[in-house]
Amino acid sequence: MDKLLKKLSENEHTVKFEERIDDYNVIKQRIKGGLIFLTYIETHDATELGLNLDKGNCDFDTADFENRCGQIHIEGECMLNFVSIRIIADINLATRIGKARMVCEVA
Repeated sequence: MDKLLKKLSENEHTVKFEERIDDYNVIKQRIKGGLIFLTYIETHDATELGLNLDKGNCDFDTADFENRCGQIHIEGECMLNFVSIRIIADINLATRIGKARMVCEVA
């Protein structure tokens, strides 16, 4: 396992949800489409990952996108350095910052 995967899979880390998008309606559309972006802000130069959402394990019930508040729980998968990973994150919608943990999928 390389250094980045090891570091990110050891503990929870601070992430920024959809850092490049200001319009919450666009963010809602991305969620609906099943692909969102999380940025690990504590890594060198930040590490942005595109997650294919596992909608069955996500929770948007307390999210209020119109008023930009509430909490969201997201789970999704992607590849990082040729390793399949799963990310589980809880995000404050007002700040779009949260905590995420990474699990490396072992085949």
